[in-house]
Amino acid sequence: MGALHVVGSLDGPVMTRPVPPPSLGPSPSPSSWSTATMPMRRPDGGVDGGVHLPFLAPMLCGVRVRGSRRGLEFILPNPSGGRGVYVAAWSVVTGFAAPCLHDTLLVGRLSGHGAIGPADVREAGWAVARDGHAGLEAAAAALRTQSALEAGSLRLRAQWLMTLATRGGFHGPAAASCLARDGFNLLAARLGWRGPQLADALQTLSVRYASVAVGGSGPISARTTAEGGRWKRLLGLVQRLRLSMAEEQFSRHGLDALLLARVIAAAERCIDEVARRLPEMEAMLADPLPLLEACRDGQGGVAGWLQALEVAFDGWDRICLLWFDAATAAGRLALIPELAALARATGSGDSWSPPGRQGDPGEMEIGLGPEQQRLLIERNERIRTQELLLDVEAVPAALAGPARGDHMPSGGV
Repeated sequence: MGALHVVGSLDGPVMTRPVPPPSLGPSPSPSSWSTATMPMRRPDGGVDGGVHLPFLAPMLCGVRVRGSRRGLEFILPNPSGGRGVYVAAWSVVTGFAAPCLHDTLLVGRLSGHGAIGPADVREAGWAVARDGHAGLEAAAAALRTQSALEAGSLRLRAQWLMTLATRGGFHGPAAASCLARDGFNLLAARLGWRGPQLADALQTLSVRYASVAVGGSGPISARTTAEGGRWKRLLGLVQRLRLSMAEEQFSRHGLDALLLARVIAAAERCIDEVARRLPEMEAMLADPLPLLEACRDGQGGVAGWLQALEVAFDGWDRICLLWFDAATAAGRLALIPELAALARATGSGDSWSPPGRQGDPGEMEIGLGPEQQRLLIERNERIRTQELLLDVEAVPAALAGPARGDHMPSGGV
Protein backbone atom coordinates (compact mmCIF):
# COMPACT_ATOMS: atom_id res chain seq x y z
CA MET A 1 0.00 0.00 0.00
CA GLY A 2 1.15 3.54 -0.72
CA ALA A 3 2.26 6.08 1.80
CA LEU A 4 0.41 9.09 3.12
CA HIS A 5 2.48 12.27 3.04
CA VAL A 6 2.16 14.65 5.97
CA VAL A 7 3.19 18.11 4.91
CA GLY A 8 4.79 20.48 7.37
CA SER A 9 4.92 23.44 5.00
CA LEU A 10 4.87 24.10 1.30
CA ASP A 11 8.66 24.28 1.21
CA GLY A 12 9.49 22.11 4.21
CA PRO A 13 10.36 18.42 4.54
CA VAL A 14 7.84 15.75 3.63
CA MET A 15 7.46 12.77 5.97
CA THR A 16 5.71 9.52 5.28
CA ARG A 17 3.66 7.32 7.53
CA PRO A 18 1.91 4.04 6.86
CA VAL A 19 -1.60 4.55 5.61
CA PRO A 20 -4.32 3.58 8.09
CA PRO A 21 -5.95 0.27 7.10
CA PRO A 22 -8.93 0.58 4.73
CA SER A 23 -12.06 0.81 6.80
CA LEU A 24 -15.52 2.31 6.77
CA GLY A 25 -15.82 1.93 10.52
CA PRO A 26 -14.57 4.27 13.24
CA SER A 27 -11.58 6.40 12.35
CA PRO A 28 -8.12 5.17 13.34
CA SER A 29 -6.72 6.98 16.33
CA PRO A 30 -5.42 10.32 15.04
CA SER A 31 -2.57 10.11 17.53
CA SER A 32 -0.97 7.62 15.11
CA TRP A 33 -1.19 10.17 12.27
CA SER A 34 1.51 12.81 12.63
CA THR A 35 0.35 16.23 11.39
CA ALA A 36 1.75 19.70 11.04
CA THR A 37 0.17 22.92 9.95
CA MET A 38 0.26 23.60 6.21
CA PRO A 39 -0.80 26.95 4.75
CA MET A 40 -3.92 26.31 2.67
CA ARG A 41 -3.21 29.19 0.28
CA ARG A 42 -0.27 31.20 -0.88
CA PRO A 43 -0.60 34.96 -0.32
CA ASP A 44 -0.87 35.52 -4.11
CA GLY A 45 -4.13 33.56 -4.28
CA GLY A 46 -2.65 30.38 -5.76
CA VAL A 47 -4.24 26.99 -5.41
CA ASP A 48 -1.41 25.10 -3.67
CA GLY A 49 -3.86 24.28 -0.89
CA GLY A 50 -5.98 22.39 -3.40
CA VAL A 51 -9.25 22.95 -5.18
CA HIS A 52 -12.69 21.92 -3.95
CA LEU A 53 -14.07 18.78 -5.60
CA PRO A 54 -17.85 18.26 -5.94
CA PHE A 55 -17.73 14.67 -4.70
CA LEU A 56 -20.89 12.70 -3.94
CA ALA A 57 -19.47 10.15 -1.48
CA PRO A 58 -20.00 11.42 2.10
CA MET A 59 -16.59 10.14 3.24
CA LEU A 60 -14.92 12.53 0.78
CA CYS A 61 -16.28 15.69 2.40
CA GLY A 62 -13.53 18.32 2.49
CA VAL A 63 -11.09 16.40 0.26
CA ARG A 64 -9.37 18.71 -2.24
CA VAL A 65 -7.06 18.20 -5.22
CA ARG A 66 -3.97 19.85 -6.63
CA GLY A 67 -1.63 19.01 -9.48
CA SER A 68 2.01 18.17 -8.98
CA ARG A 69 4.95 16.60 -10.82
CA ARG A 70 3.87 13.28 -9.32
CA GLY A 71 0.34 13.64 -10.66
CA LEU A 72 -2.80 14.49 -8.72
CA GLU A 73 -2.45 14.96 -4.97
CA PHE A 74 -5.47 14.83 -2.68
CA ILE A 75 -5.54 16.94 0.46
CA LEU A 76 -7.44 15.33 3.32
CA PRO A 77 -8.59 17.13 6.48
CA ASN A 78 -7.11 16.01 9.76
CA PRO A 79 -9.59 13.39 11.06
CA SER A 80 -9.19 14.75 14.58
CA GLY A 81 -10.50 18.14 13.48
CA GLY A 82 -7.18 19.71 14.48
CA ARG A 83 -4.47 21.50 12.57
CA GLY A 84 -2.71 19.99 9.61
CA VAL A 85 -3.72 18.08 6.50
CA TYR A 86 -2.69 14.86 4.79
CA VAL A 87 -1.60 14.66 1.15
CA ALA A 88 -2.21 11.33 -0.59
CA ALA A 89 -2.54 9.68 -3.99
CA TRP A 90 -6.02 8.68 -5.20
CA SER A 91 -5.17 5.00 -4.68
CA VAL A 92 -4.76 5.75 -0.98
CA VAL A 93 -7.98 7.77 -0.77
CA THR A 94 -10.02 4.98 -2.34
CA GLY A 95 -8.71 2.58 0.31
CA PHE A 96 -10.89 4.11 3.01
CA ALA A 97 -13.30 6.60 1.42
CA ALA A 98 -15.47 4.37 -0.85
CA PRO A 99 -15.90 6.87 -3.73
CA CYS A 100 -18.92 6.71 -6.04
CA LEU A 101 -18.53 6.05 -9.77
CA HIS A 102 -19.13 9.78 -10.28
CA ASP A 103 -16.18 10.60 -8.03
CA THR A 104 -13.84 8.15 -9.76
CA LEU A 105 -14.75 9.47 -13.21
CA LEU A 106 -14.31 13.06 -12.05
CA VAL A 107 -10.79 12.29 -10.85
CA GLY A 108 -10.07 10.46 -14.11
CA ARG A 109 -11.02 13.54 -16.15
CA LEU A 110 -8.67 15.70 -14.08
CA SER A 111 -5.70 13.35 -14.45
CA GLY A 112 -3.00 14.75 -16.68
CA HIS A 113 -4.15 18.37 -16.26
CA GLY A 114 -0.98 19.56 -14.53
CA ALA A 115 -1.92 22.66 -12.57
CA ILE A 116 -5.61 22.52 -11.61
CA GLY A 117 -7.90 25.46 -10.92
CA PRO A 118 -11.60 25.75 -10.05
CA ALA A 119 -12.49 26.26 -13.73
CA ASP A 120 -10.87 22.92 -14.62
CA VAL A 121 -12.86 21.12 -11.92
CA ARG A 122 -16.07 22.81 -13.06
CA GLU A 123 -15.51 21.74 -16.67
CA ALA A 124 -14.74 18.15 -15.67
CA GLY A 125 -17.78 18.14 -13.38
CA TRP A 126 -20.06 19.23 -16.24
CA ALA A 127 -18.84 16.37 -18.41
CA VAL A 128 -19.30 13.68 -15.73
CA ALA A 129 -22.74 14.97 -14.72
CA ARG A 130 -23.82 15.28 -18.35
CA ASP A 131 -23.24 11.54 -18.76
CA GLY A 132 -25.72 10.85 -15.96
CA HIS A 133 -23.31 9.84 -13.19
CA ALA A 134 -24.73 12.36 -10.68
CA GLY A 135 -28.37 11.44 -11.32
CA LEU A 136 -30.87 12.29 -14.04
CA GLU A 137 -31.66 15.75 -12.69
CA ALA A 138 -27.98 16.67 -12.60
CA ALA A 139 -27.56 15.38 -16.18
CA ALA A 140 -30.41 17.63 -17.34
CA ALA A 141 -28.92 20.55 -15.39
CA ALA A 142 -25.50 20.00 -16.99
CA LEU A 143 -27.00 20.00 -20.49
CA ARG A 144 -29.03 23.11 -19.69
CA THR A 145 -25.94 24.83 -18.31
CA GLN A 146 -23.84 23.93 -21.33
CA SER A 147 -26.49 25.25 -23.72
CA ALA A 148 -26.92 28.48 -21.74
CA LEU A 149 -23.17 29.08 -21.58
CA GLU A 150 -22.78 28.55 -25.32
CA ALA A 151 -25.57 31.07 -25.96
CA GLY A 152 -24.05 33.42 -23.37
CA SER A 153 -20.69 33.22 -25.08
CA LEU A 154 -22.26 34.22 -28.40
CA ARG A 155 -24.10 37.16 -26.79
CA LEU A 156 -20.97 38.33 -25.01
CA ARG A 157 -18.97 38.14 -28.23
CA ALA A 158 -21.61 40.17 -30.10
CA GLN A 159 -21.71 42.75 -27.31
CA TRP A 160 -17.93 43.07 -27.41
CA LEU A 161 -17.97 43.44 -31.20
CA MET A 162 -20.38 46.37 -30.97
CA THR A 163 -18.16 48.00 -28.34
CA LEU A 164 -15.07 47.49 -30.53
CA ALA A 165 -16.93 48.83 -33.56
CA THR A 166 -17.63 52.07 -31.70
CA ARG A 167 -13.98 52.25 -30.64
CA GLY A 168 -13.00 51.72 -34.29
CA GLY A 169 -15.17 54.60 -35.51
CA PHE A 170 -18.12 52.57 -36.81
CA HIS A 171 -21.60 53.81 -35.93
CA GLY A 172 -25.19 52.90 -36.79
CA PRO A 173 -25.53 50.48 -39.73
CA ALA A 174 -21.77 50.55 -40.23
CA ALA A 175 -21.31 49.05 -36.74
CA ALA A 176 -23.67 46.18 -37.61
CA SER A 177 -21.60 45.50 -40.74
CA CYS A 178 -18.70 44.51 -38.45
CA LEU A 179 -20.53 41.25 -37.81
CA ALA A 180 -19.95 40.26 -41.45
CA ARG A 181 -16.56 39.03 -42.65
CA ASP A 182 -15.48 42.08 -44.67
CA GLY A 183 -16.60 44.53 -42.02
CA PHE A 184 -14.94 42.45 -39.31
CA ASN A 185 -11.62 42.38 -41.15
CA LEU A 186 -11.78 46.15 -41.63
CA LEU A 187 -12.49 46.63 -37.91
CA ALA A 188 -9.59 44.33 -36.99
CA ALA A 189 -7.23 46.34 -39.21
CA ARG A 190 -8.31 49.62 -37.61
CA LEU A 191 -7.62 48.14 -34.16
CA GLY A 192 -4.21 46.86 -35.26
CA TRP A 193 -5.16 43.17 -35.52
CA ARG A 194 -5.37 40.57 -38.24
CA GLY A 195 -8.93 39.31 -38.73
CA PRO A 196 -8.34 35.63 -37.80
CA GLN A 197 -6.21 36.66 -34.81
CA LEU A 198 -8.95 38.92 -33.44
CA ALA A 199 -11.62 36.25 -34.06
CA ASP A 200 -9.62 33.63 -32.14
CA ALA A 201 -9.02 36.02 -29.22
CA LEU A 202 -12.71 36.95 -29.00
CA GLN A 203 -13.70 33.28 -29.10
CA THR A 204 -11.24 32.33 -26.36
CA LEU A 205 -12.20 35.18 -24.04
CA SER A 206 -15.96 34.92 -24.57
CA VAL A 207 -15.90 31.22 -23.68
CA ARG A 208 -13.74 31.84 -20.62
CA TYR A 209 -15.90 34.68 -19.32
CA ALA A 210 -19.33 33.33 -20.30
CA SER A 211 -20.18 32.04 -16.83
CA VAL A 212 -19.14 35.38 -15.33
CA ALA A 213 -21.38 37.41 -17.62
CA VAL A 214 -24.25 35.10 -18.55
CA GLY A 215 -27.71 35.93 -17.21
CA GLY A 216 -29.94 38.88 -17.85
CA SER A 217 -29.74 41.36 -20.68
CA GLY A 218 -28.38 44.82 -21.18
CA PRO A 219 -25.13 46.26 -19.80
CA ILE A 220 -23.43 43.97 -17.33
CA SER A 221 -23.01 46.75 -14.77
CA ALA A 222 -26.80 47.31 -14.72
CA ARG A 223 -27.77 43.73 -13.87
CA THR A 224 -29.17 42.70 -10.54
CA THR A 225 -27.46 40.25 -8.22
CA ALA A 226 -29.71 37.48 -9.53
CA GLU A 227 -28.90 38.31 -13.16
CA GLY A 228 -25.32 39.54 -13.01
CA GLY A 229 -23.39 36.39 -13.74
CA ARG A 230 -22.02 33.58 -11.62
CA TRP A 231 -19.96 35.72 -9.28
CA LYS A 232 -22.79 38.08 -8.38
CA ARG A 233 -25.10 35.13 -7.78
CA LEU A 234 -22.51 33.50 -5.54
CA LEU A 235 -21.84 36.74 -3.69
CA GLY A 236 -25.55 37.11 -2.95
CA LEU A 237 -25.69 33.49 -1.77
CA VAL A 238 -22.73 33.90 0.61
CA GLN A 239 -24.26 37.11 1.97
CA ARG A 240 -27.50 35.25 2.65
CA LEU A 241 -25.52 32.47 4.33
CA ARG A 242 -23.77 34.91 6.65
CA LEU A 243 -27.06 36.44 7.78
CA SER A 244 -28.77 33.07 8.22
CA MET A 245 -25.87 31.61 10.22
CA ALA A 246 -25.68 34.72 12.40
CA GLU A 247 -29.35 34.20 13.32
CA GLU A 248 -28.72 30.50 13.98
CA GLN A 249 -25.73 31.30 16.17
CA PHE A 250 -27.93 33.06 18.76
CA SER A 251 -29.67 29.75 19.55
CA ARG A 252 -26.49 27.65 19.76
CA HIS A 253 -23.96 27.17 22.52
CA GLY A 254 -20.55 25.63 23.03
CA LEU A 255 -18.88 23.96 20.04
CA ASP A 256 -21.77 24.57 17.66
CA ALA A 257 -21.62 28.32 18.30
CA LEU A 258 -17.82 28.29 17.88
CA LEU A 259 -17.99 26.42 14.57
CA LEU A 260 -20.68 28.75 13.26
CA ALA A 261 -18.57 31.76 14.24
CA ARG A 262 -15.65 30.32 12.27
CA VAL A 263 -17.76 29.76 9.15
CA ILE A 264 -19.25 33.27 9.45
CA ALA A 265 -15.77 34.80 9.75
CA ALA A 266 -14.58 32.89 6.67
CA ALA A 267 -17.70 33.99 4.77
CA GLU A 268 -17.03 37.63 5.67
CA ARG A 269 -13.47 37.36 4.32
CA CYS A 270 -14.83 35.86 1.10
CA ILE A 271 -17.42 38.63 0.75
CA ASP A 272 -14.84 41.37 1.34
CA GLU A 273 -12.42 39.89 -1.21
CA VAL A 274 -15.04 39.39 -3.92
CA ALA A 275 -16.77 42.74 -3.34
CA ARG A 276 -13.39 44.42 -3.83
CA ARG A 277 -12.73 42.65 -7.13
CA LEU A 278 -16.17 42.58 -8.78
CA PRO A 279 -16.28 46.26 -9.87
CA GLU A 280 -12.94 45.80 -11.64
CA MET A 281 -14.31 42.65 -13.31
CA GLU A 282 -17.37 44.53 -14.60
CA ALA A 283 -15.18 47.32 -15.96
CA MET A 284 -13.01 44.77 -17.77
CA LEU A 285 -16.02 43.03 -19.32
CA ALA A 286 -17.58 46.35 -20.40
CA ASP A 287 -14.47 47.27 -22.42
CA PRO A 288 -12.86 44.20 -24.03
CA LEU A 289 -9.90 46.01 -25.60
CA PRO A 290 -7.56 45.68 -22.58
CA LEU A 291 -8.54 41.99 -22.32
CA LEU A 292 -7.76 41.46 -25.99
CA GLU A 293 -4.42 43.27 -25.73
CA ALA A 294 -3.44 41.16 -22.73
CA CYS A 295 -4.48 38.02 -24.62
CA ARG A 296 -2.40 39.00 -27.67
CA ASP A 297 0.63 39.92 -25.59
CA GLY A 298 0.47 36.66 -23.66
CA GLN A 299 0.09 38.42 -20.33
CA GLY A 300 -0.94 36.17 -17.45
CA GLY A 301 -2.26 38.99 -15.30
CA VAL A 302 -5.83 38.85 -16.57
CA ALA A 303 -6.13 35.07 -16.22
CA GLY A 304 -4.45 35.23 -12.84
CA TRP A 305 -6.82 37.96 -11.70
CA LEU A 306 -9.84 35.87 -12.71
CA GLN A 307 -8.37 32.84 -10.95
CA ALA A 308 -8.04 34.90 -7.77
CA LEU A 309 -11.82 35.43 -7.87
CA GLU A 310 -12.40 31.73 -8.51
CA VAL A 311 -10.17 30.79 -5.59
CA ALA A 312 -11.93 33.23 -3.26
CA PHE A 313 -15.26 31.56 -4.06
CA ASP A 314 -13.95 28.00 -4.31
CA GLY A 315 -16.14 25.61 -2.32
CA TRP A 316 -18.64 28.23 -1.13
CA ASP A 317 -21.34 27.08 -3.54
CA ARG A 318 -21.42 23.68 -1.79
CA ILE A 319 -21.39 25.26 1.68
CA CYS A 320 -24.25 27.66 0.89
CA LEU A 321 -26.41 25.14 -0.92
CA LEU A 322 -26.04 22.53 1.82
CA TRP A 323 -27.07 25.05 4.47
CA PHE A 324 -30.14 26.28 2.61
CA ASP A 325 -31.09 22.73 1.65
CA ALA A 326 -31.63 21.94 5.34
CA ALA A 327 -35.12 23.25 6.02
CA THR A 328 -35.28 22.60 9.77
CA ALA A 329 -33.26 23.46 12.85
CA ALA A 330 -32.36 19.79 13.32
CA GLY A 331 -31.07 19.57 9.76
CA ARG A 332 -28.93 22.68 10.19
CA LEU A 333 -27.56 21.45 13.50
CA ALA A 334 -26.44 18.18 11.90
CA LEU A 335 -24.67 20.12 9.14
CA ILE A 336 -22.56 22.41 11.33
CA PRO A 337 -19.46 20.16 11.66
CA GLU A 338 -19.55 19.29 7.94
CA LEU A 339 -19.78 22.91 6.86
CA ALA A 340 -17.07 23.94 9.30
CA ALA A 341 -14.75 21.34 7.75
CA LEU A 342 -15.55 22.63 4.25
CA ALA A 343 -15.12 26.28 5.23
CA ARG A 344 -11.77 25.55 6.88
CA ALA A 345 -10.46 24.35 3.51
CA THR A 346 -11.63 27.34 1.46
CA GLY A 347 -9.51 30.25 0.30
CA SER A 348 -9.70 32.06 3.62
CA GLY A 349 -6.25 30.93 4.71
CA ASP A 350 -7.64 30.23 8.16
CA SER A 351 -6.10 27.47 10.21
CA TRP A 352 -7.77 26.58 13.47
CA SER A 353 -8.40 23.66 15.73
CA PRO A 354 -11.85 23.23 17.30
CA PRO A 355 -12.12 21.22 20.52
CA GLY A 356 -13.66 17.77 20.38
CA ARG A 357 -17.35 17.37 21.10
CA GLN A 358 -16.75 14.82 23.81
CA GLY A 359 -13.72 16.53 25.32
CA ASP A 360 -11.36 14.42 23.20
CA PRO A 361 -10.16 16.13 20.01
CA GLY A 362 -9.11 12.76 18.65
CA GLU A 363 -12.57 11.24 18.88
CA MET A 364 -14.38 11.73 15.58
CA GLU A 365 -16.74 9.12 14.26
CA ILE A 366 -16.73 8.75 10.50
CA GLY A 367 -18.43 5.38 10.21
CA LEU A 368 -21.67 5.49 8.24
CA GLY A 369 -24.25 2.77 7.81
CA PRO A 370 -25.61 1.86 4.36
CA GLU A 371 -28.85 3.82 4.87
CA GLN A 372 -26.97 6.91 6.06
CA GLN A 373 -24.68 6.72 3.04
CA ARG A 374 -27.64 6.36 0.68
CA LEU A 375 -29.39 9.41 2.14
CA LEU A 376 -26.26 11.50 2.00
CA ILE A 377 -25.48 10.53 -1.59
CA GLU A 378 -29.05 11.42 -2.60
CA ARG A 379 -28.65 14.75 -0.83
CA ASN A 380 -25.32 15.39 -2.56
CA GLU A 381 -26.85 14.57 -5.96
CA ARG A 382 -29.54 17.15 -5.25
CA ILE A 383 -26.92 19.71 -4.25
CA ARG A 384 -24.83 18.85 -7.30
CA THR A 385 -27.79 19.72 -9.53
CA GLN A 386 -28.06 23.14 -7.89
CA GLU A 387 -24.30 23.70 -8.25
CA LEU A 388 -24.52 23.06 -11.98
CA LEU A 389 -27.44 25.45 -12.42
CA LEU A 390 -25.71 28.18 -10.42
CA ASP A 391 -23.57 28.93 -13.47
CA VAL A 392 -26.54 30.17 -15.44
CA GLU A 393 -29.41 31.08 -13.13
CA ALA A 394 -30.25 32.37 -9.67
CA VAL A 395 -30.75 29.88 -6.86
CA PRO A 396 -34.34 29.72 -5.60
CA ALA A 397 -34.91 31.24 -2.16
CA ALA A 398 -36.25 27.90 -0.90
CA LEU A 399 -34.27 24.85 -1.97
CA ALA A 400 -36.00 22.13 0.05
CA GLY A 401 -39.28 20.80 1.35
CA PRO A 402 -40.42 21.75 4.85
CA ALA A 403 -39.25 18.60 6.60
CA ARG A 404 -36.20 17.56 4.59
CA GLY A 405 -33.57 18.48 7.19
CA ASP A 406 -35.13 16.35 9.94
CA HIS A 407 -34.14 13.14 8.17
CA MET A 408 -30.66 14.07 7.06
CA PRO A 409 -27.72 12.52 8.95
CA SER A 410 -24.60 14.52 9.51
CA GLY A 411 -21.75 14.14 7.02
CA GLY A 412 -18.72 11.95 7.58
CA VAL A 413 -16.26 14.56 8.64
